[in-house]
Amino acid sequence: MKQEYDIAIVGGGIIGSALAAALMANTRCAGLRVALIDAAPELPAASVVCGQFDPRVVALSNASRSLLQQAGVWADIVAERACPYLHMHVWDAEGTGNIQFNSNELQRDSLGHIVENSVLQRALRARLARGDGYAQVDVCAAKLVESITAPVTDPFGNASGPTQLHFVSGETVRAQLVLAVDGANSSLREMAGLTTREWEYGHTAIVTTVRTEQPHNFTAWQRFTQQGPIAFLPLCDNPEGEHVSADDLANKVANFCSLVWSVESNKAEALMALTEQEFCAQLSREFEYKLGAVEWADKRVAIALKQRHAKTYFVPSLALVGDAAHTIHPLAGLGANLGLADASILVNEIARACERKLPLTDTSILRRYQRQRQGENLGVMVTMEGFKRLFAADDPAIRWARNSGMRWLNNAGWLKNKMVSIVAG
Repeated sequence: MKQEYDIAIVGGGIIGSALAAALMANTRCAGLRVALIDAAPELPAASVVCGQFDPRVVALSNASRSLLQQAGVWADIVAERACPYLHMHVWDAEGTGNIQFNSNELQRDSLGHIVENSVLQRALRARLARGDGYAQVDVCAAKLVESITAPVTDPFGNASGPTQLHFVSGETVRAQLVLAVDGANSSLREMAGLTTREWEYGHTAIVTTVRTEQPHNFTAWQRFTQQGPIAFLPLCDNPEGEHVSADDLANKVANFCSLVWSVESNKAEALMALTEQEFCAQLSREFEYKLGAVEWADKRVAIALKQRHAKTYFVPSLALVGDAAHTIHPLAGLGANLGLADASILVNEIARACERKLPLTDTSILRRYQRQRQGENLGVMVTMEGFKRLFAADDPAIRWARNSGMRWLNNAGWLKNKMVSIVAG
């Protein structure tokens, strides 16, 4: 492992790996030395099996797909497995309000793609391993940061030297710019003294793969209940090309979905204790048999939900990215897309600095990043919190208002299309 880098990305998950791949692919970043540092060991080789899916998935927006295309990984992702969704169907469990979105109305090939976390991660690591890019990226696995030494700064907040990362192994790496992409419980965020506003939802998300009696029709289904949303996200076995027509998809039978079921934590404990048969029967009822009976469920994973947002995204020469800066309720599947948007803006700002020959210790780089991302992330978080509280309300007047609003929105074509274009990117 080298001692000196221009950029150290700490956290080799999806967002950190995508950030490294995007830097590698950017012509304006030619010559940069980048370290992608992760505490976990190297990933296993690909092993996609028909009918067996990773329980953790990402609902990639078209904006996220564009970033992955620019990074040179999208072709590898679709070659392994990715499922486009052409429609969204959202409805209120406590009334008749519902909204349907259709990719044809936006004149797009899809509203997005459901991709398993492991598929996305393998494609990103394969791209980094090829190494044929403009920036040089070294992947440093099994390296745990124990402490950091911050640089001395001038009165304008510019660092006068590199930040030092000290590892448990005793090694030290110095970098002009450190990007903390080490997740919701970021240790670098704590080491840098960056604080967050956070609160427990009192909810748990149960995630797994299910097989349904009826095909999902390449539709993302979501039922809002007072307990929380239930989402069935479409999966398909056959690898798809980048541009697949709706007619081709219509001829495919696909009965596997990724389930994200958000409920109050005490109910989640009871659901996790059920047998597979009992769980499938309960889920079928809760989902109103929208896709017929749920015939099978894979092993369930329970994830406690918490919302947090960093009060500031950076200190001199160190910035928070993705879940290290913000976590959000999964009801709209926006978490990973927000993190990829962070990565996209950061790459642009780093490339801009390289073009202008600014040192990477110049505080204007991170100020511009924060200005573009903090307000937007906070706005999305506030909106999602509003949706959560709106659908959790038990007041009859509120129920009537939200159902009437959903029916009105479903018939307001221009506004509905504007709304889905924001979500779909």
